[in-house]
Amino acid sequence: MKELIEALGESISGEAFAKQKYELFSEKALGEEDLMCANLFKALSFAESIHLNNHLNALNKIAGTSKNFEDITKIDEDELKDLVKSTLVNLLNARVNETFEFKKKYKNFVKLAKKEDQEVAMLSFTYARMAEKAHAELLNNCLKAIHATKPMEEIDFFVCKNCGNVMDAIPSKCPICEKPSKYYEKITI
Repeated sequence: MKELIEALGESISGEAFAKQKYELFSEKALGEEDLMCANLFKALSFAESIHLNNHLNALNKIAGTSKNFEDITKIDEDELKDLVKSTLVNLLNARVNETFEFKKKYKNFVKLAKKEDQEVAMLSFTYARMAEKAHAELLNNCLKAIHATKPMEEIDFFVCKNCGNVMDAIPSKCPICEKPSKYYEKITI
């Protein structure tokens, strides 16, 4: 159980870091007048906060605690600011991180939660893993648009408030957690 609690703590810290990093990436993209990427980074930041809260709820339930994320994570603001580069580099950075999370990190954490027979952690990790895969695909779409030198128009993004899935249109139900469309929130910069 100790390993699972550590995995949840690591996930909370990682999601908190990503949330703040994507906020800064959104501001950078907005400054470069790239509205599509600015909106996407804003949506990803909101999605990461949902993953963070899901992991925190799982941790508190499993460990019998009532911690908040500030109890678990310490973010170095200077380190965050040093990561902000051009929007193109930020997209590449984000894609690498999101891909690692769905291919390796959360895949392993889901297995660990199954081994420990902890449904709440397994669900939190599964939602995050599936959403991170969708995030990587959206980041790829932004990269393709940049490389195709298409005009970067503003696109609306919608985030499922239950699992953190991000889409460019509201589905009738979430393809990850199957919640109805009312769970989606439109994100605007």
